Amino acid sequence: VLPGTEVVGVGPEARVLLMGWSVWPRSVTMHLTVFRRTRWQSGGTRRQSGLRVGLRFSDGRRITTLDIPETRYVPV
Repeated sequence: VLPGTEVVGVGPEARVLLMGWSVWPRSVTMHLTVFRRTRWQSGGTRRQSGLRVGLRFSDGRRITTLDIPETRYVPV
């Protein structure tokens, strides 16, 4: 893992930090940490919550977690 902690995204409800990189022969892995602001409301209805992740490749293609089917198994 290569060092390099850096804030890579900030919004009103979340902050994303890049904690480092793992470099492999045919791939690179980014190590991200997400900090989310939470609010508790007693007696209120619960909102659906989740983390959406998206990537944009150098050739312009995009993929997000919304593009993945509901099955938990994702072939690699």
